[in-house]
Amino acid sequence: MGTMQLTRRTLVAFGGLFGLGVLERLYSTVAAGESDDDAAACGNETVAESVAAGEESDGSDEGSNDEDGDDEAWTLPDDSPLEEIATVSVDALEEEGLEDPMLSITNTDSEARSVSVRIDSESDTALEETNDIPGESVLEVVAGESGTYETTVESGSLQSTTSITASGECPAHTEITLGDSGVRMNTSMRC
Repeated sequence: MGTMQLTRRTLVAFGGLFGLGVLERLYSTVAAGESDDDAAACGNETVAESVAAGEESDGSDEGSNDEDGDDEAWTLPDDSPLEEIATVSVDALEEEGLEDPMLSITNTDSEARSVSVRIDSESDTALEETNDIPGESVLEVVAGESGTYETTVESGSLQSTTSITASGECPAHTEITLGDSGVRMNTSMRC
């Protein structure tokens, strides 16, 4: 009986530590979002507000849209478990956006923003690239394989890290919004 109580106590202690870790991660995400003037906006309003201005498709095979033709397109490695990546202007998102993206990174600034994206799948690095997201545009990423993807997005002093589970039955969609006043993240699932 003494061993069972020790095991139970150990499990409770580990559970408490795990809970504290989750709360700390949630607090750091919320605290970063509170510095944003629009932090009171809900996720749906954020997406609606983001649909405001844009660029045209250049028709590239990579699925990336580049208005000026000057910026290098985002590309996926040949052996990546990701299916597609594209940059779309926010005002053309409904017409030209990718179907069921697992990740959307929105640049709300009018100027291009340098962004580093690292997505690790369960077995390997699926994407590791630094490139520009044009002003008022969205970078969308579609998973080609089910699994968990550890995702880190950095731009200047802003950083967001999350774990996204891609599943055909309940696709998750994480939206990261970068702007002058900070970073916001919203994750939703459709089941």
